[in-house]
Amino acid sequence: MDPAIIAKQQDDWWFQEYEESVETPEDCLKALKELKQLNNFIQENLKTVQAKLNSHYQAGELDHLKNEKGSLVFQNHTFTFVAGRKLYDFSECSDITEKEAELKELKNTARSIGTAQEKDGAPSWRVVAAKDN
Repeated sequence: MDPAIIAKQQDDWWFQEYEESVETPEDCLKALKELKQLNNFIQENLKTVQAKLNSHYQAGELDHLKNEKGSLVFQNHTFTFVAGRKLYDFSECSDITEKEAELKELKNTARSIGTAQEKDGAPSWRVVAAKDN
C-alpha cells in the first residue's frame, strides 16, 4: 500500500485534507488512486475481521460485552450482530427458469423496439496500474 495512505491512517479523520488538496486534475487522479487502493484493502480485510468476529460471537466469547438489549458495547460504540438474509437458489426450479428466460426475451424485445426507457448509470472511474512494456 502507498506509504502516504499508511501515514494518513494514523489520524482518526484520515482523509480530511483531501478536500483541500484536490485542486488540480493531477491531484484528483492521485487522490482517486489512493482512495481506491485503500478501499480495496478495507474490503478485503473487512471480510476476514467479520468472519473472525462471528466465530467469537458464536462461541460466546463476547457475552461479557452485552448490554440489556443484547448488543455489544465496546469503547463507547454499540455493535449489533445482524444475521444474514435468507437467499434462495431457483436454478433447479424449471418453472422459474423458464419464466426468467421469457422475461429476458421480453426485455430484449422492449429494448430493440424502443419501448424500454433508457437511463444512464452513475459515472465512475476504474483505476488500474499501467503495465510496463
